[in-house]
Amino acid sequence: KDNIVYYVAGFVVRRCKKLVSCPTCLQNLTSVANTDNSATLLNVKLRGALHWPSNALFAALLDVENTLSTYLSTSLTPLMFCAIMEESLPAMIALRSVLCHSHASTLTAEILVYYISTRLHWHAKTVNRDVRSRKMAKQNRKKTKLC
Repeated sequence: KDNIVYYVAGFVVRRCKKLVSCPTCLQNLTSVANTDNSATLLNVKLRGALHWPSNALFAALLDVENTLSTYLSTSLTPLMFCAIMEESLPAMIALRSVLCHSHASTLTAEILVYYISTRLHWHAKTVNRDVRSRKMAKQNRKKTKLC
């Protein structure tokens, strides 16, 4: 789980570099090359486009992931995105405190929205793949009955 969050945090850093050019914010969102166990997936898949996230960003996204996981383990609802956002805001306070005053609010909001929407997108792909495989299995059982 830590590897996946760290890997997605690399995408978050890349997104932030496109949004903000503030050196203070970028310095507090990125770190130097990391060889921890949580950075293994990022280091393996690194092709130059992703960046290593800072410890503050990684810790905040790990808390957001824990909140998100509890929601995904229950049923999905249309208002789930807003509920996840509301519950995840306290996890972003530590990250917001290390960013510059002028970009702190907007950048933390962008990070939170980007991470949650990315994670929900991956969850939807997994659910759709499972539904497709069940549908194919059902069709195959039907074909074998007919033969």
